Amino acid sequence: MKLLIIMTVRFLGRIKLMNFKKCETQKNIFMFPGIGTNYKECLSKFEKDFEQQILKKNDIVKEILGVGFLDESCKDELNTWILSYTCDYLVAMKYKKMNIEADYLLGFSLGVITAAAFSEAIMFEDGVRILYDIANYRIQATEELIMITIGFSVIEVENLIEKYQLENKVFVACINNKYCVTVAGKKSNILYFRGILVELGIMKVNIIESKYAFHTRLMKENIEQLSEDISKVRFFDSEIPMISVIDGKVKNNGYDIKEELVKNLYSVLDWKTIVEKFSEDKEIVFYEAGLGKTMIKSARVILPEKTYINLHNVDKIV
Repeated sequence: MKLLIIMTVRFLGRIKLMNFKKCETQKNIFMFPGIGTNYKECLSKFEKDFEQQILKKNDIVKEILGVGFLDESCKDELNTWILSYTCDYLVAMKYKKMNIEADYLLGFSLGVITAAAFSEAIMFEDGVRILYDIANYRIQATEELIMITIGFSVIEVENLIEKYQLENKVFVACINNKYCVTVAGKKSNILYFRGILVELGIMKVNIIESKYAFHTRLMKENIEQLSEDISKVRFFDSEIPMISVIDGKVKNNGYDIKEELVKNLYSVLDWKTIVEKFSEDKEIVFYEAGLGKTMIKSARVILPEKTYINLHNVDKIV
């Protein structure tokens, strides 16, 4: 995984600014990954132009929070979020400068904040403030929370949760595709469930490095305070339609986008169903608005026949 990111970053600075033309029926969908991939180890591989943009954004973040995401002393999870948010935002802006027009935006998990900033529903700076508020709105949990991904269907996972009477302890958080589900909860409960899976011979179980149980009801604690804090941010109507990964509805109105950012934290994400909605559109092109291929890999399992573009092959599009 580390090698993949390094190769992508090296490529980023060499993209030629071409004029991309698409047929009238083609629809471009920008997919924004969940914030959490640690890009910090790869920053030395950036080309000059992109590196300068990163440095400028780092200065902006430092003015807002008093510390930048490039500060060696800052190693907490919020720092990783902001670095991912910044890099993914700049990737989407790179596509825009290449005259690749997005028709729809899909923000997965905290990637919805990046999508909102790219669509100009919020300012980049306000995205940083929202991430800070999300990291700090909840009272410190008495027990650490955790998330894991499981190589199983959602029906199979839900049946196991019911069988072992874990309905109020293990929660489905994300339906990634028909073969992959994310669950979350208190660490002891999730590790217990993971042990059951291993005993059953289910080996595709991966821990997500996060102390938050995103997309579960556990994140509703003190949510009113977060909603109040986010209300201080000015939201604008989106320049590009944003599609909710919760219910599939299009969000353009600034108020609706603000509500989506809050609801996103404690609602189950049904990525599988949302991506499937584009199955009948023959001219769909999916773009990964990030440094890796996380969203492409997940979407390709759902719609293998579609066209997928990221920074490796974007300059080959005619």
